[in-house]
Amino acid sequence: MKGKKRKTTAGSLFTEAKEFLASSSREIIFALLIMLAFIFIGYMFPDFLLNEQAKLFENIVKSIPTDNPISTILFIIQNNLRASAIGMFLGVLVFVPFLVLAMNGFVIGAVVNRAIETLGLTAMLRLFPHGIFELPAIIISDGIGIRIALGIFRKESLGANYRKALLVFVFIVLPLLVIAGIIEGILYYFMRT
Repeated sequence: MKGKKRKTTAGSLFTEAKEFLASSSREIIFALLIMLAFIFIGYMFPDFLLNEQAKLFENIVKSIPTDNPISTILFIIQNNLRASAIGMFLGVLVFVPFLVLAMNGFVIGAVVNRAIETLGLTAMLRLFPHGIFELPAIIISDGIGIRIALGIFRKESLGANYRKALLVFVFIVLPLLVIAGIIEGILYYFMRT
């Protein structure tokens, strides 16, 4: 039995992803607190950097394909995957996850403020369906990014942490973002047309 290699299965990789996720709970909670703080700031001060917000939204809306729902869905999934990957895999640069969380939180807070002001609480019904999948994915990604950064100071293997982060990304973040993208893409496409 000595030297016998254990077979790697999808189940064992998923288990490894869940264990890394669980061991990163402090960093994920910290990421959640950052996000919540900036949601509050965005909600309280929705007009801060208003021109920049308007340009950002204009650019995003212009870039979303609306020729068919599949194009819309794929664009949203790709965009969310990119943002989550940046927060997670550039976590060694500690400010990157913080910046991603701060920007997303602020924008969410400002959007919620304006949506409630314009449409009332029913506006939350438009944000809620995809947000219940997308926000945890973003928070997990950035929390894992923070974990990777702190792991350097804890003398953890950077390579091992990146490998485990990739497993979390594939088994947990990716499915959440695909579900969120499908919901958001369908809502966006049919609300625009």
